[in-house]
Amino acid sequence: MVAKIYYVRRNAKEMMDLLEKAQKKHHEERAAIYFSRLKPLMEHIRKHADQLECVVSDEHWDLPKYREMLFVK
Repeated sequence: MVAKIYYVRRNAKEMMDLLEKAQKKHHEERAAIYFSRLKPLMEHIRKHADQLECVVSDEHWDLPKYREMLFVK
């Protein structure tokens, strides 16, 4: 579990750095960066966050879990 937290934090920092760098680019170049680098990075973060969601108790997970959001009416 610690490794998953590490990956989420490290990749979230990398994502923030990438977003900051992309803001300085022309909109077409920014879109290319988002597609080629940001999207795969976000998918990687999501994979680890989804796995953490399954093992962290509701008491310690402040956000609504994905499976809970699916069934909210």
